[in-house]
Amino acid sequence: MQYTLRPRHTRNTMGVAIVKLTAELSLYPLQDNYIGIIKDFIESARSSPDVTLITNAMSTQVCGEWDTVFDLVNTCLRRSHEQHGKQVLVCKLIPGELDIAR
Repeated sequence: MQYTLRPRHTRNTMGVAIVKLTAELSLYPLQDNYIGIIKDFIESARSSPDVTLITNAMSTQVCGEWDTVFDLVNTCLRRSHEQHGKQVLVCKLIPGELDIAR
C-alpha cells in the first residue's frame, strides 16, 4: 500500500500555519490481560473528535494537528497507566498529514 504525504502546513481562516502530524502507536501492556487494556487505550483515543484514527492488527494510526496528536498521546497514555499500570508505548511520528484513511 502506498501512502501520500500531504504538505506539512495548512492555514486556518486567519492565515496562521497549522502543522499536521501523523503518528503510529503500538501499546504493549506488561500484564496478562493485555487485550482489554489495548482496547481501552484505543477507545480513549477515539474520543478525540479532532483527529483521524485508524486501527489494524499491528497498530493505531492517528493524524491531526501537531498539538492535538501529542495531547491525545499524553492523555491516553497517562489514563491507561493510571488504570492499568506499567506498559510500553511505541510511537512513530511523521511530520505532515499522511493519508491514513484509505
